Amino acid sequence: MATAYKTKANKVRPVDPRKTDGSKPRGCLDWFEMSKANDVPCQDPGQFPDWITPKFSSVQKGSRLTEKRIKDLVVGDNLWLRERELFLEMLYNREKAIAFDFSHIRKVRPEVAPPQVIKTVEHKAWQVPGFPIPRALQPIAIEMLRERLKNGVLEYCDGPYRNP
Repeated sequence: MATAYKTKANKVRPVDPRKTDGSKPRGCLDWFEMSKANDVPCQDPGQFPDWITPKFSSVQKGSRLTEKRIKDLVVGDNLWLRERELFLEMLYNREKAIAFDFSHIRKVRPEVAPPQVIKTVEHKAWQVPGFPIPRALQPIAIEMLRERLKNGVLEYCDGPYRNP
């Protein structure tokens, strides 16, 4: 077959963006020092204080990284017992950064990366039809969306775009 995929008239042509002002995303340069002021001092340096950075969060040890979750970890058989203990201590020290469900997820703080303004050119917004959800699964899908909305993973918007 020697037919063209799109005719020349139907081809989408990119639009040159307007001149930018050269601005860069802003944030506080001293965000790391500001976050250190909110750190909780380490009470228990653990077994390996010379090798890993001690814990500095207020999350209770074992609250997210439970015994069941540790048992389900696939670490491999190549580690010696002492290496596995070091690895688990490191995970416990950074337990606040580990999320097992949406209630543990947080957003990047605005001092580090403030909300961004995305500059666009004039165009017609596209609207892609959503994919069908079987009627039996609709309550489950709605509950999943509500959970994500409640925990701030998703947010409502009134934008002209619609994507699945």
